[in-house]
Amino acid sequence: MKVRERTAELAERNTALNAEVDRRHLLELKLRQSLDAVNDALAQQRNFVAVVSHEFRGPLAVISAAADNLSSGQSADNISVRTTRIRQMVKRMSLLIENVLARDRLNSERKAFPTTEIVDLDEILRTAKAGLDDDTAERVILIGSCEVTVKDDRNLLEIAVQNLIQNAMKYSTAPSPVTVRLSTDRGLAFVHVTDQGTGVAPGDRELIFMKYYRAAGQPASGSGLGLYISREIARQHGGDLTLAASDSSGSTFCLSLPSRG
Repeated sequence: MKVRERTAELAERNTALNAEVDRRHLLELKLRQSLDAVNDALAQQRNFVAVVSHEFRGPLAVISAAADNLSSGQSADNISVRTTRIRQMVKRMSLLIENVLARDRLNSERKAFPTTEIVDLDEILRTAKAGLDDDTAERVILIGSCEVTVKDDRNLLEIAVQNLIQNAMKYSTAPSPVTVRLSTDRGLAFVHVTDQGTGVAPGDRELIFMKYYRAAGQPASGSGLGLYISREIARQHGGDLTLAASDSSGSTFCLSLPSRG
């Protein structure tokens, strides 16, 4: 009887020990997954800091060189060229800063946007074009001018549109035009942005919307945030951003949003 009791006691303890081992294995697995997530986040952060540093160094070097040339005495034409270049670089840096701030804002406002208002989408497009320098603005062709209203955060919507136009400019060789078409259909407002670049490779067509992703072999530089931010803005306002078409003659991106009429 004592042997049986002892055997039962040992079996019970072995069961408890096995359960504890399983529990600790599960905790170890969760800890490894947490460490992997932390390491991935740190790697993304390091990559982001490197990208931002690179993106800032380029414009700052141009601004510094242009300022040095201005201070050494230049003709009126040269001064105009230099100041135009400075303005371009400042706008490029400003857009990068806006994207960084928009990323943090989107992450912190997943549920609602308290600053949403009724916005005229045609006005947003014209504002985005007016913010470009003269040479670049001449390449932007707006089609379908009409009153199309949406309920959105104006600042975020302006960033989304600016990103799409700037992205089209980067991948189009001057003086090829970039067409921005505004339309509505079945309660949705659409902004189609078409460039005349070399197109997006089939394997990159979803990857280009990922944070920090930049397609290999492309001559244009960037932070890898523009399309990601624009899609997030659209989706968090009930819309979407897709690559509607792309081939060797160019690409068309489609921003859709619920229309207010």
